[in-house]
Amino acid sequence: MVGATGMCLGGHLAFRCAFDKRVAAAVCYFATDIHSRSLGEGKCDDSLERVGDIKGEIIMIHGKLDGHVPASGRDLIRKTLHEKGVCFSFYEIAWAQ
Repeated sequence: MVGATGMCLGGHLAFRCAFDKRVAAAVCYFATDIHSRSLGEGKCDDSLERVGDIKGEIIMIHGKLDGHVPASGRDLIRKTLHEKGVCFSFYEIAWAQ
C-alpha cells in the first residue's frame, strides 16, 4: 500500500497522487489552489475534475482562517468530494491559517 502526504502546495500534490489507484490514502494539509484550479504551467489544473479518479481515502485539513483557501473554496472541495462519492474526512481547525 502507498500513502501520500503534503502541506500547502505539497498538499495539493498529495491530493493529485490520490488519482493513482495504488495510493490507498492521502493526507492533505492546507492544500492550496485545488479550488482555484491554478496549479502548474498555465495555471489551469484539472484536480477538481479528476476527483472521481480517487479510489483511496482522502483526509483534508484546513484552517478556518486560511488566506489561500477561503471558506467558499473549502466548500467547493468538500461538495465535489461528496458528489463524486469519495471516502474522505474534512477538518477545519479554528483559528488556524
